[in-house]
Formats: sequence, C-alpha cells, structure tokens
Amino acid sequence: MTRIKKTLMAGVLVCTALNAQAEVSPFGFGAKLGGSVTPYAGSNCEAKINSKEIKCKYFDNLFVCGGLYGEYAFNDYVGGEIQIGYLRQGFTLEAQADNASDTKTSDTKTDDKKTAVPSITMLSHGLHVPISLCVYPLGRQQEQGILKIMLGGAPYMPLSTTCKKSGENFDLTDDHKKEVAGFSLAATAGVAYELPFGLFIDIKYGFNFMNSFDLASDKSQTIFSDATDLKQAKPHHLTVNAGYNLASLFL
Repeated sequence: MTRIKKTLMAGVLVCTALNAQAEVSPFGFGAKLGGSVTPYAGSNCEAKINSKEIKCKYFDNLFVCGGLYGEYAFNDYVGGEIQIGYLRQGFTLEAQADNASDTKTSDTKTDDKKTAVPSITMLSHGLHVPISLCVYPLGRQQEQGILKIMLGGAPYMPLSTTCKKSGENFDLTDDHKKEVAGFSLAATAGVAYELPFGLFIDIKYGFNFMNSFDLASDKSQTIFSDATDLKQAKPHHLTVNAGYNLASLFL
C-alpha cells in the first residue's frame, strides 16, 4: 500500500513539473513593423484656408511605423506593455469646394481636369512611446493563441518637421519653428492577437488631445499664410503592426 502511495505521489509530482514547464512565460519582447495613417485631425471650427471652410483629408499620409516592445503579464488576465519606436505623425487640411468653379479650370482644353485643392500639411518624424495596460480576456493559453486588449497613452516627441502648401514643401523660419510643438500625448486603445508560435498582429488607435502648434493663448499660427484663424490641429493616428514575440523561442 505504501509503495502504491509513493508511486501515485511521484506521478503527481511529474505531472506538476510538466504542467509548470508548459505554462506561458509572463515575459514578452520583440519587434513590430507596420504602417500608420492619420484618420482625423481636429481643428478649431473658425479656421479657413483661402477664406474657405476646411476639412481633414481622411486616411492620409500612409507611412511605415514600428519599434521594439516589452511585455509582462502580472497574471493570466492582466499585464502591461511598453513600446519604443518610430512614428510619422501629422495632418493634411483642405479647403472645401463651394461650387463647380473651385474644382475645374476655366481653360476649355483642360475643362475636364481638376485643379489642385488648396491645402496645408504638417508632418513630423519622431519618437513614439506607447504605454499600455493589457487585458487578456481569454487568459494566456499559448496553445490556443493569446487575445490582448490594450488601453493606455502614447507620448510623442517630434525630431524633425516638414510643412507643405498645396503639396509643395517650404522652409520654416526660426520663428515658425518656435510654433511647432515639441511634445504631444495621445490616449490609445487597441487589440492584438498572438499565434501559438509567437507571430502576432496588433491594431491601435491614438486619440491625440494636444495641439501640434505651440502658441500663446488664443493666438493663431503664422506658419501657413493662407490659413487664417488656425489655432489648433490635433492629429489622431491609426497603426497596424505585425511582429514577433522572441520570448516564445525560449519556452
């Protein structure tokens, strides 16, 4: 009887050890690479371009983004993630056409061609640092894949900024450069799914609530001479990344 008990106890210990080895590591780290767009840029309603109402050019400025990330799961359902990488952030605002003459030339030979719509563009290349609280609604069972919901914030520090008027680049003066904000912060929300072998995809939206212009109270920017009463522009961003969790190689 004693021998049977010892055999059963040994079996339990072996199963426990094997189960411990099969558990998902709480650590995750690796790289992400994908693309970003600006689906919306909030601006003050009285702003105009060439005396016309303005609108955001939706899903504009598609560009590459990505970086390195680290993740730690506090338990099977809650964790945290930080990413350090690159993002091009900015906006394009266009003048709204109010009649047919705004969108076609007067020359009869080019009557069927649209003229360039008056617009302004500001784009920054910068350091992007999303920090997220992670929720795993289905737990962290690696053999079934891991679903992750992310909520957090994303500081952004532009390293260089370019501006355009109707698609044409122009140089910023020293005074203009002082009107470009050196920091912004967005609230972020996203979802990711990691396959059992470490490959994942994540989609994240950033709601920027800080102005792209660094202006004195109630002042208008002077960078874009054809834009009047433009006091704020808050570009949001949407990123789609694919990546690999290198920690899965060590399980």
